[in-house]
Amino acid sequence: MLVHDTRFLVCPESRAPLHYQGTNLEQVLMDGVLVCAQTASAWGVEDGIARLFRTAPSARGLSSLLTDVLPRLYDPAVAGVLPRLTGGWGAERLASAALDAMDLGSLQAGRDGAPVRILEVGVGTALRVNALYSRLPDGLLVEYWGIDLALGLLVTAKSRRDADLVHGKRLRLLMSRSDTLPFPDGGFDRAWSVGGLSRLGEPAAALTELGRVVRSGAPIAIIEPRASSRIGRLFDAVEAPPALPPTLRLQSEANLGSAFALQVLRRV
Repeated sequence: MLVHDTRFLVCPESRAPLHYQGTNLEQVLMDGVLVCAQTASAWGVEDGIARLFRTAPSARGLSSLLTDVLPRLYDPAVAGVLPRLTGGWGAERLASAALDAMDLGSLQAGRDGAPVRILEVGVGTALRVNALYSRLPDGLLVEYWGIDLALGLLVTAKSRRDADLVHGKRLRLLMSRSDTLPFPDGGFDRAWSVGGLSRLGEPAAALTELGRVVRSGAPIAIIEPRASSRIGRLFDAVEAPPALPPTLRLQSEANLGSAFALQVLRRV
């Protein structure tokens, strides 16, 4: 993340602007703090990753072991185990279902030349970013933002970015809960999540936040494991999806095998 990227961020508590105070290397964030313009509260930045949360949700099931303790095993575990537990619904197939639902090909640049902004909740190691970029219109200026709470996964994502494995595009990665997003109202043109909504926060509040940070009419694609499935029991999934906030309406929903459910929502 660059210093000027922080101008897009807001304080998760007050939603006031944040100002970066710290070091940078050719404008790339290094170590410092993001200070709230309203309350003067400070949010740490270490090794270029902002920590915009106070407390993390209680760890649930195997997910905490893979994301927090053994992050290097996360991608191999997902690739090797997920299809066997879900009847062939591996990570790539799940991502493809969510990407199809977001109608990425219809995105257009703003009249003022502003970039299109896309948010991934539960970005993990950024393994899905290439698939998304391959579906975007040629030449479209895009800002891709990803949040997670597993530092080990974000460090892996950052190294993937540095290795130029995401179509040469810069990722904006930070640590945040899904239910207190550090972004302004209506700031995103698309948002999506594959298994990250309930992992990073309280699901009902997370949906309310997603409805706040996307623009009017924007689609949101959410995939979550079913609690009754083997993968759901393994990762201690929530029992039932939360009720939608008034800002969102259900466009469509589908079962992805017996293990996952896809909801496509739109901002009213």
